[in-house]
Amino acid sequence: MLTQSTRMVESRWRDLYRIGGVSSLLLAGLVAFAVIAYFIWPYTPGFASTETIFVTLNTDRLGALFSLDVMMLVTAPIDILLFIALYAALKRVNESYTLIALVLGLMAIALLIPTKPLAELVFLSEQYAAATTEVARSQYLVAGEALLTLASGTAWIIFSLFSNISFLLSSLLITP
Repeated sequence: MLTQSTRMVESRWRDLYRIGGVSSLLLAGLVAFAVIAYFIWPYTPGFASTETIFVTLNTDRLGALFSLDVMMLVTAPIDILLFIALYAALKRVNESYTLIALVLGLMAIALLIPTKPLAELVFLSEQYAAATTEVARSQYLVAGEALLTLASGTAWIIFSLFSNISFLLSSLLITP
């Protein structure tokens, strides 16, 4: 039985609960789209040369961005909304663990952004295409290679760890 104070708290968070619900549905749709896109434009960092990625960025920008996992950046702001809504919904179960899950989730999103330097790669690919000497082209390739290592570097590893722990904690709090 809900008390008056419980009803007030729930009504106070109602919009956030709705935003969280819509976010989760939107994320499900975007993940489904990303899976389909993966088969059309497979993920390439570590599998294709930097030169191939640069050429693809100049000839098929949309395809190249999908193959560089642009969908991770598209879903990141939606993930933030989901993390906040999960906090609001689960804090009554265990506020300490829910807060830890929220902070880890937000930190994960903050770490995700530097692992996807897509604008920088587009810029370098344009410079590479415009370069007139092999020395200049080699410099852009080296710079591109350095950026592409971010896709599997420390920030990516910590992002993966923090986001998985966050979702695991939330999942454990949801189950009775």
